[in-house]
Amino acid sequence: MVWKLVNEAFACLPVAAIIDDKVFCTHGGVPRRVEQTQDIYKEIMNVKRPIMKMSELVLELMWNDPCRGKQQLQSLGKNGCTKWFGPSPRGEGCFVFGQEATEFFLKQVGCSHMIRAHEAVEVGFTLQKHGK
Repeated sequence: MVWKLVNEAFACLPVAAIIDDKVFCTHGGVPRRVEQTQDIYKEIMNVKRPIMKMSELVLELMWNDPCRGKQQLQSLGKNGCTKWFGPSPRGEGCFVFGQEATEFFLKQVGCSHMIRAHEAVEVGFTLQKHGK
């Protein structure tokens, strides 16, 4: 019962927020959709809630990760992905993204930095993608 109620509450939360007009906050990361639209910010802010079924956009905002290490960096542009994205070890529907995707996305949403939530670090926080 508690699990169901918690999930119902999560379904009502926004998938992203912007702090002080410069910091984009989301659980996961850059969605591939950024390459296909001029107004990704509007699409993200118009996600209907409660979220009953995850769209591709919502899934990628929740679970995409920045690429790490040589192997993931070399995966960008492979397996049907564009040059900014690669397959994720998380499985189908999730992707890793590179520095260019991060920079382009932040420019599209009018922000200078991104805060991501779903990867724990031992102490404090970790800077990725050139401190973006």
